[in-house]
Parts: sequence; C-alpha cells; structure tokens
Amino acid sequence: MRVEKIEIHAGPVDFPFQAIRKVEVECEAPTALSKPPTIEGVNIKLRELAREVGANAVVDVTYDTGPSWTSWRLVRGHGVAVRNESEDRPCPVCAETVKRAAKKCQFCGADLPELAARQTVRRPN
Repeated sequence: MRVEKIEIHAGPVDFPFQAIRKVEVECEAPTALSKPPTIEGVNIKLRELAREVGANAVVDVTYDTGPSWTSWRLVRGHGVAVRNESEDRPCPVCAETVKRAAKKCQFCGADLPELAARQTVRRPN
C-alpha cells in the first residue's frame, strides 16, 4: 500500500477496524536554525510506521509539543495502527458483494449469517 493512502484520524472513528498496535513517532528540529517540526511531518512518519506493520489507517491520533533532551522544538504523535475493515463482504452462496450489515443477499436471496452483529472493535491494551 502506498504511504499516501494510509488514513490519519484524530480522535475516535465510526468504521469497523482491527487494531494492530499502538504507534508513536517524534519530529524535532535538529538545530536552533532548523525549521520547526510540523504536524504534517508527524503524520508522514505515522503513515510510514503504519505501513510497516500492515495497517491502512491510524486512529485516535493525538499530538504533543514541547522540549526534548536534544531540542527545544519537538512534536510527538501517538495513535493506534489499524486495519480498516470494508463495509462490504462476499455472499457465501453466490460470492456477489453485499453490505456487511445485510441479512439477505440481494442477488440470490440467501440468508446471510449475522457477521456484523458479532464483530467488535478490538483496541490494544
């Protein structure tokens, strides 16, 4: 997956996902004359780290600023790397794509198992 396609969501989200792991990155200005770090720079690093662990989104992202041991200008980003689950699923009878919340296939009329009701969002400890 391309890094640019990985979504960043500050705060909670309303789509189903499977949590992979917590992620944290830092951006700092290496010298006093360097440009200050930005949230966009932190987001780039969060996307790269999410891609490394197989995630396609980072949720519950928060940002902290302040000094570090090596710089007066530091921006940290914290979040949870997740795999966003699709709103669609294949019908087990005819293999056509139907909505995850559907109870009956619109193509073949087969009753679908209640997959959506049993799925839960798992968050890391």
